Amino acid sequence: MPPQDLPSYVKWVVDQKPELRDTPDDVKAELYPELEERLENLVNTALLAAMPESEVPYFERLLEHGSDDDIQRFCEQTIPNMEEIVSRILLQFRNEYLGA
Repeated sequence: MPPQDLPSYVKWVVDQKPELRDTPDDVKAELYPELEERLENLVNTALLAAMPESEVPYFERLLEHGSDDDIQRFCEQTIPNMEEIVSRILLQFRNEYLGA
């Protein structure tokens, strides 16, 4: 089963890429932050697109001043199919990265 947090998920995906199996850990460690940022941007873009437009200004303020828990709670309350959207993006990222 894939990990639930983005950093662990990225490492899990990278570990599945046959071309990188023999890559030294320090080289992989340099790759992880870039891929994490890319994945986080994909997830955030998809969630923002699914959010009712009337909620976007509040969400932007929450991003600047709220805690991670506040942001998570707000998204769960505002985006009814949030888990489905995130799952779809994670699968898409994995398939594109692995060339599946």
